[in-house]
Amino acid sequence: MIELSHILSVVTLASFLPICVFALRKQPRGFIYWLLLLSPLVVSIAFCLHRTINSWHSDFVTSLWISIATALTLFTIISVRSIDMRRMTVLFLPYMALFAASAILWSFLLGFDSSEASGDQIKSLWLLVHIISSVLTYALITLAATAALAVYIREWALKAKRTSDFTDLLPSMADGERLQVRLMIVSEVILGAGLLSGVATQFMLNGGWFSLDHKILLSFSAFILLGLLLFAHFKTGVRGQKAARILLLCYLLVTMGFPGLKFVTDVLIGM
Repeated sequence: MIELSHILSVVTLASFLPICVFALRKQPRGFIYWLLLLSPLVVSIAFCLHRTINSWHSDFVTSLWISIATALTLFTIISVRSIDMRRMTVLFLPYMALFAASAILWSFLLGFDSSEASGDQIKSLWLLVHIISSVLTYALITLAATAALAVYIREWALKAKRTSDFTDLLPSMADGERLQVRLMIVSEVILGAGLLSGVATQFMLNGGWFSLDHKILLSFSAFILLGLLLFAHFKTGVRGQKAARILLLCYLLVTMGFPGLKFVTDVLIGM
């Protein structure tokens, strides 16, 4: 029997299609644009509330949907004030649609986990801070990586002299880099807070300061790499495709440390 969660997840995926088509044809502005953008945002938040309103589920599939809803929320909030963020709709929304499609695929293969986190875990302030900072970090660095990809495509098109209607929809290189750097700074701050809250959580649970597991190593590596990239940008002016490659590497590390670790523990080990 198909669960309600499966039906809601398919509806959520379908809500991405109109805004993806719109973004490929027109500039991101006007009442229709905001209506189409709010559709997947509202539906994805409603789906996450359905999964977490009564109890917290930390399974791989639910983590993917929470990441999607958080990234969409931040994208929409920033887009209200930033035309450059809105011009990334043509890259960001299709990527979120692919993310949603992969979540649906895994939900049908694995099902939705019905287990719940214990009450003591949920009541832990440090654990709550750690969860929030981890989700925000992944959402922010996803936006930063999207901006980096936009810069990469713009620079490639400029060097190859192959501009098209698609590249014209993206922000200019200067605007894309400025947005990318701002998102990197905020991501670095939130990632640092997440590492500190992780240490505090570990200390509260077993009295140790930290354990050198895969998540800590990957997150710390991303923190150092992102910090070095910001330092190089402000000191030596590193930008363009070189900065984009390093930022995309940071995104890969964070992906391996957050949803990637969930995939290993819940899917590969759990199978």
